[in-house]
Order: sequence, then C-alpha cells, then structure tokens
Amino acid sequence: MVRRSKDPLTAASKSILRPALAPMGFRPYKTRDFICCHGDILHVVALQLSAWGSKDFAVNYGAMPLFPATEYVYLPTGGRLRQGRSPDGWWSALTHEKADASMASVVQAVEDQLPPFFRRTSTYGGLADELGTIDHPQYTFMKACCEAKIGHRDARITLERAISVIKRFLGEHPDTAWVITRLAEATALATAIDNGSEQRLLDEWAQATATSLKIQRGEPGT
Repeated sequence: MVRRSKDPLTAASKSILRPALAPMGFRPYKTRDFICCHGDILHVVALQLSAWGSKDFAVNYGAMPLFPATEYVYLPTGGRLRQGRSPDGWWSALTHEKADASMASVVQAVEDQLPPFFRRTSTYGGLADELGTIDHPQYTFMKACCEAKIGHRDARITLERAISVIKRFLGEHPDTAWVITRLAEATALATAIDNGSEQRLLDEWAQATATSLKIQRGEPGT
C-alpha cells in the first residue's frame, strides 16, 4: 500500500491533482505549486491554504514571462478557480475524505476553466495581449518584452509607454527599489532594440530567472 501524507491537502494534491495536471505538461514545484514552461513563458497552478486556520484552500493560476529577470514566481495574469457561481472558490481540506472530494471537484474545475487561458498565454503574443489588459507599469514593461521577443512592430512604442509610466511612478515614489530596477532594465531593452541585440538581452534575463527559480526553460516558443 502506498503511504499517503498525513496532511490531507498534500495527500490529495499528490494523488489526485498531480496526475490530472500531468497531461497538460505541469510538474510539481515546491510544496503546493505546479509549473509548466512554454519557451520562456511559465504557467503556474498554485494551491493557497487559508490563513485563518480553517484548512480551506483555493487554487490560483497564471502565466508569467521569464523576462525581465526575477527571483520569484508571481502571477501577473490569471486568477482563481471559480466554484459554482462564486468567482472566489474555496474548498475544504479538513480531513482526508473532504480533501479528496474537494480535489476531485478542483480537477473538474481545472478541466472546465483553465485550458482556454493556458492556450492564450502559451505564445508571447498571447501573453502580451493578456498583460496589456492590466494597468501597471511593470506589466506594461513585460508586455514590451514579449513583443520584442517576437519582433512585434509595436514593441518600441509599448516600451516607450512603459518607460514614461515608470519615470512618473519613480517621481512619486523615489525610494521604491523595484521602480529603479525596472527603469534601468527598460532603458537597457530600449538600447538593445535600437542596436539589434534585444534577443540576446532577453535570453540573458530568461536564463537568470530560470537559474534563480531552479527551473528548466521550455522548448522555444512562438
């Protein structure tokens, strides 16, 4: 008999969710996350345990580019699995029986809700479109990175818009570290686009991210 984890959520995740995600290309990453790389696009499915001690959990999902370089997995796009009519689904993992039943429901929700999102964000153009729906300077910069990756004619325009917004944000928050870093990166990408070295810079950033996160970059994407 295969021994299951004493933790109901961990046990259900390994025995039910993991094999369901495998055909979609996902593999376990850390304790409760699953990842899949399409080129330099990282897809994430992450279980979130309630912070209130109830043993309830939610399932978040998203897609992120591996550039600019980052040391963290984050979800700039995506959202949370819905449960029934609720856009904010939470399931119980109080016992092994409840966790197993919950995870079976989660698998059904994954199959019903996630394939369209992951198909859209499996290409740099699709991810760029998704990032373009979010009004945030970091994500506008990421959109420009994705457009530059595929040589999109609007990449320089998107990048100029990102630089302008980042500079304005820096003026309002002069001591914010990420703003200073993003401005330097965005300026570097602008220079690289101008001299034709943007692919090398994006590759360096993606490899730095892969190394920091200890992940394997996927097959070349489009």
